[in-house]
Amino acid sequence: MANQNNILPYFIYIAILLGIVGLIVLYVFEFEYFNRTFQVGTMTFWSMLIGIAFGLLVARRFLKSANDLIDRVRVVLLCTVGIAIFMPLFASLSNRLWSFHPTTPVAVEFVESEAYIGSALGLMRGEKITPTGHRTFVYRDTKLLKIQTKEALFPEAQRGDTVQLPVKKGLWGFEFVSK
Repeated sequence: MANQNNILPYFIYIAILLGIVGLIVLYVFEFEYFNRTFQVGTMTFWSMLIGIAFGLLVARRFLKSANDLIDRVRVVLLCTVGIAIFMPLFASLSNRLWSFHPTTPVAVEFVESEAYIGSALGLMRGEKITPTGHRTFVYRDTKLLKIQTKEALFPEAQRGDTVQLPVKKGLWGFEFVSK
């Protein structure tokens, strides 16, 4: 039985590690939706600010177990930075998945669409080049917006055409282009 008590912390550490890796993988998949969210910078800023505040509250709870100043700094930094880093992920997920607003077509002025190639390792010699995504630029109320998607949104549109963009308002009020 003493042997089981020695193994239990390792299972907890492994579960925490798998949870962090899972959050990182989820973050990577969420980047596609960050690229289609309007005012994503504002959403990220406020969610990180809320994450810092929440991290300080969590750190306050764990500061009682810290022995010295170095341990206190570690606890505060781990809680505030750790929570603040992952808070934009939670803000984007909740904004998108818990949206109860319908998708509405919004008239925008088409500017241009361009295909791009994104490769983490570069291109191989002789490799057939295919676009990995498309950037679409539109004017909405005199603001130039860039929307990144896997497929072209308006393949037949010409510069100056009015097109209908499928926009959905999220839970936190941040609009995004729905598929």
